[in-house]
Amino acid sequence: TGAYDPCDIIADFCNKYNIWFHIDGAHGAPAAITEKFSHLTKGIERADSIVIDFHKMLLSSALATAVIFKNGERSYETFAQKAYYIFNLKNDLDWYNPGSRTLECTKNMMAVKVYMILSMSDPELFPAYITRQYDLTAKFANIIQEKSNFEVAGYPQSNILCFRYIPADNKTNEELNKIINDIRLKLILDGEFYIVQTIISGNSYFRLSVMNPFTGISEFNNLLKKIEETYASLHS
Repeated sequence: TGAYDPCDIIADFCNKYNIWFHIDGAHGAPAAITEKFSHLTKGIERADSIVIDFHKMLLSSALATAVIFKNGERSYETFAQKAYYIFNLKNDLDWYNPGSRTLECTKNMMAVKVYMILSMSDPELFPAYITRQYDLTAKFANIIQEKSNFEVAGYPQSNILCFRYIPADNKTNEELNKIINDIRLKLILDGEFYIVQTIISGNSYFRLSVMNPFTGISEFNNLLKKIEETYASLHS
């Protein structure tokens, strides 16, 4: 759902019971570099490790993922290779060589994509982009809440919004779930919009990740209109 967990509370629990504290920050962690939304990541600095996907909220082409460790030496332990014909593990702890600390051994240098963006762009590009996408998602939620035949699963904290279409005629939850599935499949086949779905408390919802920097309010309105038209065409 794109909701944030209370990192500080989780960190306290992990410290108390000596548990490794890992954060899946694929979408959400980059909010830490914004002025407006950094409070959502309070306590993130206490994690033992964090995953960040630069191809999700940091404008990189896929795939570009970073695993960041509080203690860099720990990164050589979890996925360490025991290939003694390739590595002398006691000496091969070079930061630039991922081979000795990944299952893949040979990896693409994904960081080059991120380095190029940083080298060619204003440093404020990332926080400005993240703030825009978060604000835009909130505006879309407001648009949905004004419509009687749509509902949101919850007010978004990030760039992810879950919502569903509810026809005027009364439907059971089972029927609504099928409607969401049928509409989404038709949307994907039409090719104009790409949208996934998820299940929350047994109910199906459209799940929208607002990532494209060219997306605006007009695209949202067109999507809602398309959903209504698709339902009408499937049930005419």
